Amino acid sequence: GRWTGHALAAHGPTTQGDFLHGMGIVHRMQNLIAARPEQEQRLMEDYRRLTAEAEMGSLFKVLAITQASLPEGSVPGFP
Repeated sequence: GRWTGHALAAHGPTTQGDFLHGMGIVHRMQNLIAARPEQEQRLMEDYRRLTAEAEMGSLFKVLAITQASLPEGSVPGFP
């Protein structure tokens, strides 16, 4: 395969909620609400559904596989 002989590193798994927060979902939501204030309620409902532990936030997990040579903490969305 393509990665034969290459050292790999796994990042995660982490929850979808933690990943999205690490990717800046709060900042994105603020920008969307500022651009479309009439949709604030729907946007906030979508945000909660995607990130809340009782919803999709903990139901789905995220895993990244990268080259092992990447520096620690360099994969967006993973601490």
